Amino acid sequence: MTPLVRWQVRIDRRKVELELVQDELVALVDGVQGVSLELEEERSFEGAPDGGAFRDFTPVATLSCHDPKPLEYIAEELLDTFGWAIDFKETIEQ
Repeated sequence: MTPLVRWQVRIDRRKVELELVQDELVALVDGVQGVSLELEEERSFEGAPDGGAFRDFTPVATLSCHDPKPLEYIAEELLDTFGWAIDFKETIEQ
């Protein structure tokens, strides 16, 4: 069996509203077969510590799939919509 690829979706909470990104994620995942979506709770988003960096990336969701291509498609769509206010962190589970 191929390993499960998981991407943590993070946004700059100073630039983008949580609800906008999560709504877009739900719509994108509904149209892509084989992708699972786990949304972070709003309180973990609002209560996350400010790292003091130029961008304040906070996790908002995790995408997972056995094939990275659908995740790449979703990432491209999110980047087209939200630009540099969105970031991804990949992990692979064996």
